[in-house]
Amino acid sequence: MGIVILRDWGDVYIFDPNTRKITTCGWDVGRWATEDLLYIEEATEALKRKLGGPSKIRAAVGQAIVNKIDINKSMMSPPGISSYFLGDIVVLSTGNALDKAWFEFNFVHEFGHVWDYRSGNQLSFNLMIRLGTWFCMPTVSCAWLPSLATEPPPDTCRDPNNRQCTEPPPYPYSSSYGNFPILTAPGAEDWANSLGYYVFPNYRQPFVMGLGSERRKYVKEQIANLP
Repeated sequence: MGIVILRDWGDVYIFDPNTRKITTCGWDVGRWATEDLLYIEEATEALKRKLGGPSKIRAAVGQAIVNKIDINKSMMSPPGISSYFLGDIVVLSTGNALDKAWFEFNFVHEFGHVWDYRSGNQLSFNLMIRLGTWFCMPTVSCAWLPSLATEPPPDTCRDPNNRQCTEPPPYPYSSSYGNFPILTAPGAEDWANSLGYYVFPNYRQPFVMGLGSERRKYVKEQIANLP
């Protein structure tokens, strides 16, 4: 289907001082938890339905290697050559299963980054163009100015007591996500979250309420452009 789990057999490696060789002896519990693999399967199934089948996943990324490293409870998609060493999507967990809704949404979010990388960051760049957040002036370098976004609130944002539902654009997360990108280009988080909310529209974050009409339309167009 295009999503490949990097296996962790839980082997125990022992150095033999007599032969000066490292040998595999015995077996230990690996890094993957059963819940991790179940969440990945369910997130991939949801992604497959929204994209229109497994061929669309392969068309988007070719193959995405999923790895797990015991560091902290998070998830990432290493850019560039670092993905060859770490994997395309890396689950950073201390060994305990993460929250199901969080895990599945962020798995699709990170898939969005991989898809963006494969496009030469054109998915995120063209989203900025669509929203008007990439601003250029003659003789002056271009800059990402999310405050210029004119995206209306999502249909699910109807709570008049919620500040995010009443404050003016940018909406819903162009200014709250990735203002100071280190690993990803400007607007990359905006695109990745747009895909996440397209697949899981009911997911909730403290600073994001859902997907606005312009971003939803843009995601659908990118899916339609896949062969």
